[in-house]
Amino acid sequence: MKHIIRLYGKAYHLWQIDRGDKLPLDGPKLMTSFTADGQFDFEKAVGERDQRFHTNWTRKKQLRKDIEDPKIHEDSDFSWKVRRNSM
Repeated sequence: MKHIIRLYGKAYHLWQIDRGDKLPLDGPKLMTSFTADGQFDFEKAVGERDQRFHTNWTRKKQLRKDIEDPKIHEDSDFSWKVRRNSM
């Protein structure tokens, strides 16, 4: 996790298992994660995932507490800024 925290929430996924794919039959997809509080109902979505996969996000958060926040480039959210200003 300490190595991917610098990716600004973006990564190429080669196998979208959440759709139920048994094999990686599609091309790579550039996906992004939510990067700020309030972008979606976190408790609801992640709570449902935790139940389905028998995991616990609060435990994972506690395990990652020593990972330092990266220095963020001033233009890392450029697409969000442009989109907000054009609406």
